[in-house]
Amino acid sequence: MTARVIECAIAVALSVGFVRGELPRPDLTGRVVREGGAPVKEATVFVYTARPKEGSGALCPSCYPDCSKKVKTSSRGGFVIPSLDPRLRFRLLVVAPGYEPRFVEKVDPADGEVKITVSPYSEEKLKASTMIMGMIMDEKGQPVAGATVSPEGVALGRSTHWGGTDRYVDPVAVADERGRFRLFCTNGVQHVHAVVEGRGVAKRWIELKPGRDHLVRVEEGVTLTGFIQRDGHLVMYGRDNVEQPVAVDVGEGEAHAVALAESRDPSRLNQAAGAVPQPHPRLARQPAARLA
Repeated sequence: MTARVIECAIAVALSVGFVRGELPRPDLTGRVVREGGAPVKEATVFVYTARPKEGSGALCPSCYPDCSKKVKTSSRGGFVIPSLDPRLRFRLLVVAPGYEPRFVEKVDPADGEVKITVSPYSEEKLKASTMIMGMIMDEKGQPVAGATVSPEGVALGRSTHWGGTDRYVDPVAVADERGRFRLFCTNGVQHVHAVVEGRGVAKRWIELKPGRDHLVRVEEGVTLTGFIQRDGHLVMYGRDNVEQPVAVDVGEGEAHAVALAESRDPSRLNQAAGAVPQPHPRLARQPAARLA
């Protein structure tokens, strides 16, 4: 079992404490605007990392279950990220087509609506030789809108730096409705190693070179769902005592459990407990490495 699997398991276990009668989980509301106050629609707002309001964290900043959440802004620039852990403060990342990525530090839903201002890319930057452009397509040649490209490592000279790449390359890119994405690097970056993820497609590792265009093809993916049990009973946690399904990320022969909120019918969940979900037949025949 890898360290990442252990961290995810701890994160799920820590989140189990929210049962009926305990602290409510607040929503985070906000607006994304450009300079001058005009709304920015279709921006993606990520919960990037989190830290406890009091004391030190037992997990890495990106390992809390809430850090899997992201939403898009409305036509008026508004967004709502539901049911966040009241014990944490959050670091948000805002990504919008044509705009510089923007981090927002120490966000607490209890402080009320957050207003985030983003700046457009300059003409000079759009012409830079360090820009990476690409398009993400599925097996049928259709664009995968909303897919994310997340750098995990950068090649600099004879060495590759893994993790903490924000000083060398944008933290994430989001594909637009045509599947197109952009990443901007600093001088000296030779390659970017990144993970592509999107709704309904399998994760894929890719290598990107600054100054070039890239066509990235991804395959159909599968998500297995199940439920957390403790001592033979379904674990109830979350706002309003809502059962939390578990998404199982199948990769390298291991099941990684992370919490997701969806169902609201405990009777159905009890009937489903213990059932083993079946992946898509075509994907089930493929090696685990291809599902990573």
